[in-house]
Amino acid sequence: MKRIAILATAVILIGCFLGGCGFWMTGDYLSVTPHEADSEIDNEAVVQVSSYAQLCSALIEMVNNCTQNGIIYVTSFSDATVDYYVNAAINHVKTSTPIGAYAVDDITYEIGINRGASLVALDIDYRHSRADILEMQHVRNNEELMDAVTKALEANEAYVAVHTESYQTVDFTQFIQKYANEHPDLVMEIPKVGCIVYPKRGRERIVELSFSYLNDRDSLQEMQRRVAEVFTSAELYVKETTQVKDIYSRLYSFLMERDEYNLETSITPAYSLLQHGVGDSRAFANVYAAMCRNAGLDCVVVSGTRDAQPWCWNLVRFRGKYYHVDLLRCSEKDKFEMLSAEEMSGYVWDYSAYPES
Repeated sequence: MKRIAILATAVILIGCFLGGCGFWMTGDYLSVTPHEADSEIDNEAVVQVSSYAQLCSALIEMVNNCTQNGIIYVTSFSDATVDYYVNAAINHVKTSTPIGAYAVDDITYEIGINRGASLVALDIDYRHSRADILEMQHVRNNEELMDAVTKALEANEAYVAVHTESYQTVDFTQFIQKYANEHPDLVMEIPKVGCIVYPKRGRERIVELSFSYLNDRDSLQEMQRRVAEVFTSAELYVKETTQVKDIYSRLYSFLMERDEYNLETSITPAYSLLQHGVGDSRAFANVYAAMCRNAGLDCVVVSGTRDAQPWCWNLVRFRGKYYHVDLLRCSEKDKFEMLSAEEMSGYVWDYSAYPES
């Protein structure tokens, strides 16, 4: 870093330090003015440090407060080491701190000398706006992180960034796939998921997720509205029914007698099934399971094969035992059946992954 003359602003600030302007300094560093992304006037912070740890802390506070420009007055570093320590602090902030890794594009600086002490003028460029940084969601752990992600998913958001105090590695693609399958009434289309976690190591991290949909947000919200209406109708259809087996049977009738179905796969499983009569075995099983759960019943989806073809069906709990229900098989036979494992001829599944039936 080439040494240059100090800007007039820096000289004025140093004058205040040396002349005893007490309002500038109340501790190791001062509060800073947040950066305004669209402002033509640089917001400045002034900081005095006497160690590398304080230098890092001051720079971290500037970044966390979205400061664009700052002055660091170094009182103890030798002339030969200032450049080294400033570079090290910048690298630490950009690669090892959550906000720095997530938001900072570049930090440039100029070093000058005033009365034998070094003064560092910083210019911080951000790749995210001040609103992105300051309005980011803050959570404590992975459980709260997952809640934030599912809310964004249900709202059909294209992007979400969450700052978590304690992060553990998550396969977000798998998590979102599972959540969508379990909540077909809330998630209309499973998006393609992009994920970056900042920084690469550490407990405190920022998780940045992007969701890519084939349908636009307005269309997805309209689908949610229509699917919600059908689910509400299903709840009303069994509202007065008290016998568990009758509820299972009535929900089967409600679902299967709505339309003539075409057995095809869709990117909007619940909506296509309930509005257009198009769905595969997984769509039937997921929707039926959600309707049963909404009615207070225990129902899970089984993934396996039927006659050597990929297939999904349900396990329902009745009088303490689990029974298999394949809605499409019931439809073929024109009657509702709850079958034991021994009666599931032609079906293969992982017995260890599901309740004993």
